[in-house]
Amino acid sequence: MGTAHVLEAVRHCQSVRAVVVVTTDKCYDNKEQAQGYIETDSMGGFDPYSSSKGAAELVTASYRNSFFNIDNYNKTHQVLLASARAGNVIGGGDWSEDRLIPDIVQ
Repeated sequence: MGTAHVLEAVRHCQSVRAVVVVTTDKCYDNKEQAQGYIETDSMGGFDPYSSSKGAAELVTASYRNSFFNIDNYNKTHQVLLASARAGNVIGGGDWSEDRLIPDIVQ
């Protein structure tokens, strides 16, 4: 779990002030719905790529709640932690043919 290792290192590094964890919209449980996802949709995934992105989001939320809570900023820590979920991201293990970059290259 790379995300957990990075966030744990951030806890012990006094010079880090902000972290943005970027995953994809594949972190959501794929319900084959026509409309897009919203932040409150459930995490999930039927393949390793999607599951790993959902897990990264859950780990990030856990660290935000446990160690980097905004209510305790400048009291117990000085780290701002955010996550962003981008669409059409190319990454290892994502072999889908309907991604933006493969479509452009073909």
